[in-house]
Amino acid sequence: MSSIIHLADLHLSRSEQEYSLAVFDELLELCRRTDARLLLIAGDFFDSYPDAVALAPEVARRCAKLPDGCEVIAIPGNHEALRSDGAAVDGRSLGCVTWLDTAPFSCGSRPELGLEIIAVPFQTEYAQYVSWEFPPPDGAPRIALMHGTLSGMWFSGLDESEDETAAIDADLFRRCGASYAALGHIHTARAEQLDGCYACYPGSARVWRRGETGPRTVQLLELTGGEIRPREAITLEAAGRYHEIELPVGIHPDRAIDEIDLSRFGPADYLDISLTGLVESQAESARITKALRRRLESRVRRLEIDTEQLEPLSGVGSLPLARRFLDHWHERLQRASSDEELRILLEARRIALGKIKQRVEDRR
Repeated sequence: MSSIIHLADLHLSRSEQEYSLAVFDELLELCRRTDARLLLIAGDFFDSYPDAVALAPEVARRCAKLPDGCEVIAIPGNHEALRSDGAAVDGRSLGCVTWLDTAPFSCGSRPELGLEIIAVPFQTEYAQYVSWEFPPPDGAPRIALMHGTLSGMWFSGLDESEDETAAIDADLFRRCGASYAALGHIHTARAEQLDGCYACYPGSARVWRRGETGPRTVQLLELTGGEIRPREAITLEAAGRYHEIELPVGIHPDRAIDEIDLSRFGPADYLDISLTGLVESQAESARITKALRRRLESRVRRLEIDTEQLEPLSGVGSLPLARRFLDHWHERLQRASSDEELRILLEARRIALGKIKQRVEDRR
């Protein structure tokens, strides 16, 4: 039996060099721990071409420490291909990493593993695959290593900056004889059995952008008895988590800040806070934001605070109706026992404060 690790969308970058390389270090340690024979990187290894140029020496140095029996194979994704001004990543700069960028595809045999790899570097259009002349299978299982959007597979929407034209037809896997499709580009983990081919997105290997909730994972595979079998999705602890919090503030903003449970967050986490409710003034909004940063910024890797839903209303703190409502609301919040109940309470708060604000403004 041989182990294979499939990952995608690591987005190594200079802007988050320490963090992204820490995730890569964990991946390499996972290769050692599982005695992996292959580490397959399905595109967007780097966040951009300039990042690839700058970080290639770090990648080469780290990969040189892998056991001799472990090979690293990577293809370009849209970030290497489309953020390069026409330049191509020099695979030689990556040391022992096998950089497969021959278009439209290349086919490589690994006889020591009894395995073939069809490597398809990122292309904005895959419609011409019907004319590609894939070599006939030699009896060994095949992996298709690709970066794009598999048509028909459910996924979370692409970020606005992502290319949406790289649609992959599952028929391509049938034509090339793949039994496993090692895919990248979609940052949410997804897998589906497609007429003899197991198609898998492991999800982004780190928290690259807002909204990437849940653990960041890679897929561990087993090659045994001439078959490729998915074994388990392994969580990358160094990648941290994304947390999105709606924080209601108002008469007692400092109480809301103090009640945030710091034990929920780790140093690699991305924390995204939306402040909601009524405040006395824009100055009070700025004070709350500063207090949040003072309490949280050192606890997480990245902190974003959105104040667009905070509405200033001079004198709100002296309104008896607002004070009574918020005091009662905070008491009820402490007894909330489910996410659905919390959602209802937040919506009730938004509606009630909106009506209080409208009543005050109508009287002015």
